[in-house]
Amino acid sequence: MIEHEQLIKLAEDEDDYPVMLYSAKKGVSVDWKVNSPEEVLYIPESAFQSVYQNFIDKVGLDGYYTKTILDICHVELLCSNTGSHNYSDQQQYVMAAVKQFIDAGLNKKHSHYLAFEGP
Repeated sequence: MIEHEQLIKLAEDEDDYPVMLYSAKKGVSVDWKVNSPEEVLYIPESAFQSVYQNFIDKVGLDGYYTKTILDICHVELLCSNTGSHNYSDQQQYVMAAVKQFIDAGLNKKHSHYLAFEGP
């Protein structure tokens, strides 16, 4: 498993639990105690919520706290915030990392899927 921990340093404190975007092989069940996805991007919840409220509204609270397989609508919500709409440098950094992670995952869409899991 490859962990992308560059965003963890943005956590506000030890209670700022990360949300996860991950790429996993199709047909392989992810059980965090037994086997993990191939690649995981951890994002502190505060940083994620500051940029992706539209995504959270779309998946709803039930989806936010469980696993959501990302479809094209979810991907668009996560990748469409590309302008600088008064985002801080930190928020732009988070958006760039998420977009890069998703783009890499989409390149393997024939064999893998992308998913989101809340804190």
